[in-house]
Amino acid sequence: MTLRVSADLTVVAQPELKFSNAGKAWLSLRAVSKQRKNVGGKWEDGEPTWLNVVVFGKTAEMIVESGVTKGTRLNVQGRLENRPWTDREGNERHTLEITADNVGLDLAFTAYGRADEPRRAPRPAEPAGFPTDEGPF
Repeated sequence: MTLRVSADLTVVAQPELKFSNAGKAWLSLRAVSKQRKNVGGKWEDGEPTWLNVVVFGKTAEMIVESGVTKGTRLNVQGRLENRPWTDREGNERHTLEITADNVGLDLAFTAYGRADEPRRAPRPAEPAGFPTDEGPF
């Protein structure tokens, strides 16, 4: 069964960017989610949920370029699946895996720097047949 999820995660190992034989980027990272509870005025961590996260394409490359490392907090949206596998001793194991559609830095917990150059709004396309400010030649 596949579920759609939105999760707040902490990266626990350095992300690994790889490329398929066709040259398409993909990235895998290991992460944990822990619920924090306020019990009698004191914050306590709940049980951890360990997850693998897989990201494809330009998003995978942007994660590496943005400096995501161990300890980075992420907001991840995607498909959650329970993947079975067999360990070296022949025991069947299961791993929770999110195939991410969207990944964002959790800016409440992640240091970031401003871009040096301000972003400019894209110029809207002019409809066909309307005059432009450019000459005809």
